[in-house]
Formats: sequence, structure tokens, C-alpha cells
Amino acid sequence: MTAPKRHSRQASITLALVILGLSIALSGCQQSREISQVPANARVEVAKPLVRQVTDSEEFNGRLEPAQTVDLRPQVSGYLVKDTFKEGFEVVAGTELFKIDDRPYQRALEGAMARKAAAEASLKLTDAELNRARILRVRDAISPEEVDIRAANQAVSKAEVQKTSADLAKAQLDLDFTSLKSPISGKVSRKLVTVGNLVGPTQIAEPLTTIVSQDPLHLYFAVDERTLLRYQRRIQTKAPEKDQSDAGMPLVFRLEEERSFTHKALLTFNDNRLDSATGTLQLRADVANPEVNGHRIFTAGMRARVRIVTEQPYQALLVREDAIVTDLRRKFLWVLRDGKAERVEVMLGNPAAENLRDIIEGIRPDDVVVIRGIQRLRPGAPVDAAEVSMDPMASKAEKTTITKAAS
Repeated sequence: MTAPKRHSRQASITLALVILGLSIALSGCQQSREISQVPANARVEVAKPLVRQVTDSEEFNGRLEPAQTVDLRPQVSGYLVKDTFKEGFEVVAGTELFKIDDRPYQRALEGAMARKAAAEASLKLTDAELNRARILRVRDAISPEEVDIRAANQAVSKAEVQKTSADLAKAQLDLDFTSLKSPISGKVSRKLVTVGNLVGPTQIAEPLTTIVSQDPLHLYFAVDERTLLRYQRRIQTKAPEKDQSDAGMPLVFRLEEERSFTHKALLTFNDNRLDSATGTLQLRADVANPEVNGHRIFTAGMRARVRIVTEQPYQALLVREDAIVTDLRRKFLWVLRDGKAERVEVMLGNPAAENLRDIIEGIRPDDVVVIRGIQRLRPGAPVDAAEVSMDPMASKAEKTTITKAAS
């Protein structure tokens, strides 16, 4: 009986040791799993705000229009016998564009000249008769009534000379009007009426062609009331020696598919009242349109994006647009303080440069702003931060350098 009891006790001890070992092993695995589940710090890129002098501006849609537009219409009736211009080319003022058959008007001019000559001859006759009558009246050879009659005949002859002179001048004008000339220098459109058609001086008739001036062009755009008030305050705060009321205020604009505001214009006109329907005021600027290598820089009708300065220059804090987080109508930035991420509500100003935005309230110049890795952040979480430049252009240059070095 002693041997079986001894074997039973050894088996129990062995089983207890196995259970103890399994418990220790399972505990170690659990601790290892808990350690592996501890989250690592988020890796982010940070930068301090740029401190730069900026000037607030507003942008508006505009359109380039010619300073002068002429619909060429005839002033006399007749058949078109000739056109003397190339469609789509520029012409100078006084260039003949169309010719109307002038034969009827040439004959009318000759008739008017003949009638004037007859009236002048009649006037000479009545002058002579009046002079003889006055001499005879001194000798008491004729009655006073006869002198009055001859004086009246002379007055009638003078009036006839004036009338025929006016008729001659009108006949000359009608003959001149058979040559249709461009009243302005500019670019001529296509021929809307061709040779052989009968034309006449009616307002409802289609014009023969149109001419638009090329230099300068007018840039029309409309500004809202709020911007107008800011702009007027800017003008009022300018020093007297810098008053530009006569010269106009400068502005810049760009065309479609252009990114930079490189073109300049001079504000020369603002309307006398706001449009009550839209609450805007129409403004106009003059744009120089010189000819470069045989071509004009701008074409009438082009759309433009106008930028107008509304405030005096001031120091601003600038951050990247892609660092700004939107939550409904509120704007936030992630800022590092004591090595931990904090979400700070900010007030935005106007865009200051490419992919940079002015921050009016919410951050300080020495704050460290998260610009990349924002999606991995949560309030109060520690982070691993790498400092980069806030300037997007500097970051592009750094990336290019790194890429070239790696290649």
C-alpha cells in the first residue's frame, strides 16, 4: 500500500507543476499582448506661422470691352459697288470701307452747281437794277415805289443765292457719303452686307460692318457695397501728396487660365449710383493694349478676374490652407503645446498668397502649427513632430532637392 500512495503523490506534484507553468506562460503572453497594443505617438509635420506684411484685397469678375464701338451704316441710299477692306484686320480712322454708286449724286451735285450759278447771275442783275434806280431817283426820273421794288428783287436774289449754296453743300455731302469710311481706328468685323445690295439710311437696317477700338480697352466690373466702403476709406486715408483723384487708382487683373495677377489697369470711372437689384456699383478701368509682334495682347470680350486693394499694408500671421480644419462653419488649427496636440478655433482673413491664409485670431507667432498628419491627431495626444517650412514654395523646393538626391 505504500508504493501506490507514493506514486499518487508524485503524480499530483507533477500535475501541479504543469498547471503552474501553463499559468505563468499564459500570464506572460497576456502581458506581451497588452504591451504590443500601446499606441505609438502620431508622426506629424509642424511649422511656425509666417509673419509677413500683406495687403487685403478683393477679387471680382470683369470683362474687357472696347472703348469705342461703331456700327457702320450708310447715310445715303444706293447700291454697294465696292468694298475695300480685309475682314478682321485693323484700319485707321478715315479708311474707306465701302463705296455706294455715286453717279446719281454726281449729277445732283452738278445740278446744284448750275442753280447756284444762275442765282448768282440773277443777284448781279438785281444789284445793277437797284443801282440804276437809285441814280434815276436822284434825278426824280422814277417813283420811290419803283426803287422799293428793285430793292426787294435784290433781297430775293440774295436769298436764292443762299438757298442754292445750301443745296450745293448738301449735294456735296451726299456725294461724300457714298464713300463709307471708318470714323475710328480699330479692328473691323466681317462684311455683313455684300456688294450688289441696295442699302439706305435706316436705323433698323443691319449695319454694313462694325469697328471696335483696340487701345485702350475698358475693363468693367461690379463691386459690392461692403468692399466699396473699404475702398473709399483707403482713399480717404491716403496722404494728400499721394492723391490720385486725377490719375486714377491702379489695380491688377488676370485672364482665364492665368494664375498670377500680372496685368495692370487704371481705375477711371465709377457709376453715380448702386444697382438697387444687386447692391453693386459698376466700375471701369482703362487697360493699355499695345501691339506686340503684330498682335494685340488683349481682345475685346475677354473675361478677367480683377483684384482691388481695399486696406493699407499690415503684419499678418499666415498658415497653409491645407492645415485649416473645417467643422460646420467653424475653422480650427491643430497646435502643439507641451508636446501635445490641441485643437484651436481661429478666425480667417483673406487669402494672402498661393495656398496661404491670413489668421486674424486664435494663434500667436510662436505657436507650432501641425500642417501634415492632421487625420491621426486627437486632443491631448502626444506626437512625434518634424519641423518644416510653412512656405509652400519652400517645401516644394525641399522635395525637389530630396528627390534629386535620392535619384
